[in-house]
Amino acid sequence: MLLSNMTNKILLLIFFVVSMFHIRIQLGKVYEDYFKFNQMKTYSFLTDVGIGVSFLIFLPVLFF
Repeated sequence: MLLSNMTNKILLLIFFVVSMFHIRIQLGKVYEDYFKFNQMKTYSFLTDVGIGVSFLIFLPVLFF
């Protein structure tokens, strides 16, 4: 199967990390354009929490 090979798991993990990093950068740019500083901090924190939760949900699927 797709995830039975360790190389595929590592490549999928790299893809996930890079895509989350890309999402974080792009949303930061949107926040800078449309929100005041206090709102930007709040939405940035919520984005970081969402990315962290999705990463924690993704890891067990990948390695178990």
